[in-house]
Amino acid sequence: MEFIRKYKSLFISLRSNIVRKKFSIQKTIVKWIKIVFLVVEIPLELVGDILFFWGRCFKKKFINPQKVLIVRIDQFGDVLFSTFLLPILKKKYPECEIDYLVNPKTSAILKNNQYIRNIYFWDEVALHFIAGRKEGSKTSIAQALKNNQEVIGKLKGENYDYVINGRAFVPSSNIWWKLIKPKHLISFDISEQSFLADYWAEYNLKDEEWENYMNLLLPLGISREDFFFGPVFENFDDSIFNRGELEELQNEPYIVCAPVSFDKDREWPKEYWRDVVAQYRNGGGIIVFTGIPSQRTYIEEIVNGIEQESVFIVTDATLPQLGSLYKKAKLLLCIDSFPTHLALAVKTKTICLINTSAYYLKGFSSPLSSMSARCMVPLLNEKISVFKTDTQPEVVLNKIKELVE
Repeated sequence: MEFIRKYKSLFISLRSNIVRKKFSIQKTIVKWIKIVFLVVEIPLELVGDILFFWGRCFKKKFINPQKVLIVRIDQFGDVLFSTFLLPILKKKYPECEIDYLVNPKTSAILKNNQYIRNIYFWDEVALHFIAGRKEGSKTSIAQALKNNQEVIGKLKGENYDYVINGRAFVPSSNIWWKLIKPKHLISFDISEQSFLADYWAEYNLKDEEWENYMNLLLPLGISREDFFFGPVFENFDDSIFNRGELEELQNEPYIVCAPVSFDKDREWPKEYWRDVVAQYRNGGGIIVFTGIPSQRTYIEEIVNGIEQESVFIVTDATLPQLGSLYKKAKLLLCIDSFPTHLALAVKTKTICLINTSAYYLKGFSSPLSSMSARCMVPLLNEKISVFKTDTQPEVVLNKIKELVE
């Protein structure tokens, strides 16, 4: 049954990428990369399952975890979202030691996390080719490969009871994690070379993302009934409020806007942002825009023509400073991206805009739900409100007023 489920999901994913509407040139390029990968990967999975199926037929008894390595080689939002598993795991097994293996850029997300013992770094070569994601990377591909081999050597000596591969889509190769030689390897059924795993966690393309993540913990005797939500972020730096232009934020209420994503198909129209900002500011509100340096021009275009008093743009903050800024804010208005997860992790009310027409496809995810495998916004959290990106500015503005007052 699990084999049928696995290949059904792989073929649905392949079909969805083939018929996917072209929203941008960048998206079209990424789409064809995914198609080529799946065309090559599916036969490899078939051969692997034929050769290794016996190991899954005679599963070893799963033991209580003493040492666990969670692998989340991904971007900021994905890594932060995955941290909701930590308090659940520690509640069930208080003595369990948990390590993380992540992209070096995302380490600040996990710093000071009370549930994590060690953080190891893996420089995924595939991420060097994704526009936006590689910004700031100074490591060559050759050096990345060398560094990764050294990490494998270190992790072998840890003798992990479990390695949990928390990524479903490419890049998610289980070959590397098998080399660590854990007692058990857990991965999603549709991850690369899942035939090497001891346990397949179901990745249902129509489920909400938290449900898929919880499946990774099933072999440890943890069920969905044990779910309680909360990404964990504990790395703050209040020095952001010592900047001259931001000093007034220490004593005045403000909201934060994060209008830009690496994926242009997610964006809310600039004129909509401009309308909301102008009206909120005219009502006496203070607004802080956040982003990375390359996004500053886009943000400046939004606020162009609006009285600049009480409107701030911050594109050079460190992640700990950003955490402090979001934590003190009355509300975050953003599109479906990392800022959403950060705001929820620090318990800040959030309004999130999602482009459902681009990310909710027939057979891939439910158009009736605001969250799916392509979106990790946790709707179970009472602090979040979700709107489609065709929502008019006045609707969003009314919601802002309702939540802030």
